[in-house]
Amino acid sequence: MLQGRKKLAILMGCGVLIAFVSMPKVAFAGGFQLMEENVTNLGNAFAGTGAEAADASTEFYNPAGMTLLDNPQFVVGGTLIDVGLTSDVTSASSTTSINLGPLGTTTTTSNITGNSSTNPGGIVAIPEFHYVYPYNHYWAIGFGVTTPYGLSVDYPQESLNRFIATKSFVGTVNFGPTVALQLLTPLSVGGGLDVQYIDATLNQMVLPFLTDLQGDPFTNEGDDWAVGWHAGLLYQFTCDTRVGASYHSQMHYTVNGDSTITTSSGAETGTFTSDVTLPDYADLSFYHDFNTKWAVLASLDYTHWSVLQNITANFAGNIANSVQETNIPLLFEDTYRVSLGLNYRPIRRLLLRTGVAYDQSPVKNSQTRTFRIPDSDRYWVGLGGQYVINKKFTLDAGYTHLFTNNPYGINSTITINGTLPGPGGVAIPFTDTETAVGSFDGVLTNSVFS
Repeated sequence: MLQGRKKLAILMGCGVLIAFVSMPKVAFAGGFQLMEENVTNLGNAFAGTGAEAADASTEFYNPAGMTLLDNPQFVVGGTLIDVGLTSDVTSASSTTSINLGPLGTTTTTSNITGNSSTNPGGIVAIPEFHYVYPYNHYWAIGFGVTTPYGLSVDYPQESLNRFIATKSFVGTVNFGPTVALQLLTPLSVGGGLDVQYIDATLNQMVLPFLTDLQGDPFTNEGDDWAVGWHAGLLYQFTCDTRVGASYHSQMHYTVNGDSTITTSSGAETGTFTSDVTLPDYADLSFYHDFNTKWAVLASLDYTHWSVLQNITANFAGNIANSVQETNIPLLFEDTYRVSLGLNYRPIRRLLLRTGVAYDQSPVKNSQTRTFRIPDSDRYWVGLGGQYVINKKFTLDAGYTHLFTNNPYGINSTITINGTLPGPGGVAIPFTDTETAVGSFDGVLTNSVFS
C-alpha cells in the first residue's frame, strides 16, 4: 500500500473512464480552455496552481512542484459544470451567389424562420486523474489524464441559427508522463510529454439544392492525435514563500473524419479534413504562508489564442458534389487571466479556501462571436475546503460561480463553397453566406468533489 495520501474520490474506476469518454459539455474558461484539472484549487478560483503544489495535480499545472511531495499520491475526482445558457436570435438570413459563367452571377437572399429562443447549455462531469511518485527529496515522476480543452453547445434543428450551427463538440483527453528534479535547495524544474487526443463534431443544416429553407442535416465527425510538452520551474525564497512558472506547448492537429448530408432522397457521404492548432499558454503563480493558519495565492495566466483565426474544413468524396469547403471565422485574440486566493486553516484537519478571478475571452465583440463558441469575459468567485480524514485519505470539495456581462450580443456569419448540378453534368459553383443576429444570456456554476 502506498504510504502517502490518497484522495477519497467520488468518481472511481469505470466511472472515471466513462466521464473521460463523455467529455465536457461546454466551454468553461476563456475560449474553450478548461481550468478544472483538480478540485483542490477550485475554491481559490485556481489561483496559485503553479506554486502551491498541494497534491499530485501539480504534475499538470507545474511539474516542478512534484519535488515538494513527500509520499506517493493518487488524485482522482471530478467536476460538475452546470451552464444555464439562453440564445435569443432576432434575425437570420441566407444569401446564395451562383456563378453562371458567361451569364454572370445571380444572388438570392432569403429570410430564415424558426425557433428564436433556445437553451444550448447543459450539465456534465469532467474527470481528473493524477499520480506522483517521489523517489527521494531530489526527483519525482508523475502521470496524469486530463481534459485541457472542451466545448459542446447543441441547438435544435429548428433554431434560427441552424444554418450556422446545430451541434458543436470539441473534446480532448491528455495523457501526460512527467519528471521533476531539484537542482538546488531552492530551485526545482520539471517537464513532460503531452499525448493528446481530440474528438470533434461540427453539425449544421445546409441548403445543398436551394429548395428547402428548413434545410438538410449536415454532420461532420472526426478525430486525431497530437504530441506536445509542458515544463515548469519552482523557486522557494523561504519555507513559506515560493514562485512557480510553467508553459504548455501548442498542439497541432489534422482532424480527419466522415461527413454526411441527409436529404429526403437519400444521403451524400464523404470525408473532411481540417487543420487545427490549439494554443500554447503560460502561468506565473505565487504562494505565501503568513503563519500556520493563513496563506495567500495568486496567478497570472496567458493564452496564445491568436493562433486560432478560423476553422476551415475541406471535403472529398460524393459530398464534394454539393459542399467543397466551409469556413468558420473566429478571429481570436490573446488573453490574460488574473486570480487571487486565500486559505484559512481553523483546525489541523480542516482547510478553507476562497478566491476570485478575471478571465478574458478571446472573443472581443459581437462581430467575432460565433454560435459554436458563444464566449465572453468572465468573473469567478469560489469557495472550497479540504478535510483530512486520516494520514492516507483527504476529501476536497469546492464551488464556483461565473458571472458574465449579460446579455452579450452576436452577429455571426459563415460561408459555404460548393457546386450545383447543371445541364449536361456541368458543376455550377455557388457560395452560401449564412448570417444570424442575436444575444446570449448565461450563468455558469461549478461544483466538485475529489
